[in-house]
Amino acid sequence: MSGEGDEKPFFRVRISDGRSLLGGIALLITGVIVAMMVQHYVASGESDSGITRSRLWWEVVLNLQILSVGMIWFCYSDRISDAKGPVRRLQILLCGFAILSALMPSVLGAVSAANNWFSIRPGPQTFIGFFIFGVVFWLITLVAQLWFLGLRSRYANRKRRKRSAAFYAPALTLGAIALFDAPSGGTTWLTMTPVLLYLQGAVPYLLKGLRVRPKKNRNPAT
Repeated sequence: MSGEGDEKPFFRVRISDGRSLLGGIALLITGVIVAMMVQHYVASGESDSGITRSRLWWEVVLNLQILSVGMIWFCYSDRISDAKGPVRRLQILLCGFAILSALMPSVLGAVSAANNWFSIRPGPQTFIGFFIFGVVFWLITLVAQLWFLGLRSRYANRKRRKRSAAFYAPALTLGAIALFDAPSGGTTWLTMTPVLLYLQGAVPYLLKGLRVRPKKNRNPAT
């Protein structure tokens, strides 16, 4: 005979918007690829850096980027076609920023090939400058994304949702890791930067694509 003590609360995850979920997954894939490129620079020795020059590795990366761009377009295609006026333009801009973010590994690869960085590694100043450029590009993309979302809410006559500190958990986590790791000369924060920044960019897509609700498993008394 079952009683109330047998009730165990758990969380139910439901896909509410599959297209938004695909957009978030595309950004996560890109973040992992960029992190691998950074990892091979900051942690691998000269004899271990051949993987970034491997044709097979780049074929996998390029195919993943094609997949990511396709998922982003699938995420936005109906939103763009169904919207009108300013909202349509905002959707196009959001889609463009997301696609540019997904193509960042190709941009990094092209710049590295043009400067022969796969064979001769750049100096620390060059690497840091290039790294800062990537972070600034992400920050501009994030600010533009939040700005566009605010404008879209205004044009749709909807109240803009206020974001809690939990919304920025990936960026705050990165700040904490860098605060403790960078002063000691560690490189973990460099590798984690692309992963956590792309995760932060994927948060709006994941929140819209997934719904997590607490639920109680009730067993009727027998």
